[in-house]
Amino acid sequence: MPQAKTTRYAVLFAVSIISLTYAGLPPSAHAVPQYSLTPLPFITQEGYSILLILNVVGASPSTLYQFSFHVRDPSTKVWNSVLENYTTFSGQTQFSLLPSYPSASFIGIGGGTSSLVGQYVGWVNQTRPALATNTAVAVTTNGFFFILTDNTEYQRTDTVGIRATGYNSLEPATVIIRTQTSSTVVLNATTAASPTGIITVSWKIPRNAIIDNYLVTITGKATAKNPPDAQGFVIRAAKMSISTFTSSRTSYERTETMKFSFKSSYPDGQNANSGTALVVLTSPGGTSVSLTAVYDSVAQTFNATYKTFFDNQPGTWTASLGVNGFDDGFGNTGPTTTVTTSPQLQLATLTITIASKSYFAIGEQVKFNATIQYPDLTDLQS
Repeated sequence: MPQAKTTRYAVLFAVSIISLTYAGLPPSAHAVPQYSLTPLPFITQEGYSILLILNVVGASPSTLYQFSFHVRDPSTKVWNSVLENYTTFSGQTQFSLLPSYPSASFIGIGGGTSSLVGQYVGWVNQTRPALATNTAVAVTTNGFFFILTDNTEYQRTDTVGIRATGYNSLEPATVIIRTQTSSTVVLNATTAASPTGIITVSWKIPRNAIIDNYLVTITGKATAKNPPDAQGFVIRAAKMSISTFTSSRTSYERTETMKFSFKSSYPDGQNANSGTALVVLTSPGGTSVSLTAVYDSVAQTFNATYKTFFDNQPGTWTASLGVNGFDDGFGNTGPTTTVTTSPQLQLATLTITIASKSYFAIGEQVKFNATIQYPDLTDLQS
């Protein structure tokens, strides 16, 4: 989750917190100020920064406010900011301050660190106007997090993006990913940090990856972090999408074979080439028959067929592929909503072929042989 890709979930989270804080507060210049401190985003990868949004509601107009921000990193070191000032203008009763962490707003080398995995806790003290006690006026209730991976949950076929910072220039490092349950190693990669000490690795999750919690660890040849670069994430089954669920024709005649086709794709966009699907075909009268769709390697589609009968009810027939009706054979299922297609079944047009001799003798009985066939070329028997 790079900084440029701040999720809308984080935005919605911040907006929700701010909205709840503001709700029902009277616009009184003499009201006791209400404070909230919201990190945005709530979680991101090592080496990026997080906004610490301090919102003050019920402030006094024409007043100088002064705050100090503090962040405790996973090693328990506390980083303190320079004083942040804000002067309200006449009639103004609310305002916000938005320092970044880490940044030049914080005292010390690098203005703080975001090179340690884990939970960071932020809080704010007000120095002006002076308060009766020096307790924090706002805290990040659940803290905020710097992690190694670009997400905490993945589906099969997703790509796990790994990023770690704080290493020496070009330092060799080993990146290992293993399952939590059996400690099966799925990635063991040797890499080197960039000239600025950043390690980046990616892992493409196979479509048959074990459904489990996973642990990624990064070990540098020289750098020892406390806490070490280690983090868990989850891999779930892929949600398969179904595209172009269609009938080969919009209309059939009795005795013809209906054919239904679709393609199924993984989250990475690749099409499935294994598995089966249950297709339910329903007649106009409500009678249903179950069909099995299998993969056609030539057409590269999953196909199901139904041979209609001479006495099937004409009208609109509906083929449905229900929720999770498709399974690729590895437990990846879809679709998430039912998809349908509805061809028409018409009365059969019979083909009549008449055969006779090309000549007859005088007085000979003339005979004609008639063959009547359905659209599937079977003969009418009665």
